[in-house]
Amino acid sequence: PDVVGGPGADPGRLGEPGGVAFVSRDRVVVCDAGNRRVQVLDLEGRPRAEVPLPRAWEDYYARPQIAVLDDGRWLVTDPPAGLLWIVDGAEVSSVDLGAADIQPAGLAIGGGALWITDLGGRVWRLGWPEGSEP
Repeated sequence: PDVVGGPGADPGRLGEPGGVAFVSRDRVVVCDAGNRRVQVLDLEGRPRAEVPLPRAWEDYYARPQIAVLDDGRWLVTDPPAGLLWIVDGAEVSSVDLGAADIQPAGLAIGGGALWITDLGGRVWRLGWPEGSEP
């Protein structure tokens, strides 16, 4: 196997990486939990963009996951904080799922819903009206 990236805080380097997903045919986005950011890398591991998430993953063992929506937004989990981060270009917002006792761990999109696993051993199905999928 080929290795891209490596430990560190410089662009293209990673500290406690978590989820990874393709954002295009030749770009991946990686949750860089140790550096509190999400990085876009090309297939050789060269940095192409980064979005800081300064309040994310305060627990060192957060193990974030990421899902890429068809419209280009990214959904990123923050299990210990009970947050779901929404990254839309350089705009970042969050949804507090902890208020509903959800510690989001994994994500999947399909069947007209966003599926979220949580650290409490549950799977949540968050649906939306027909034709309004994210």
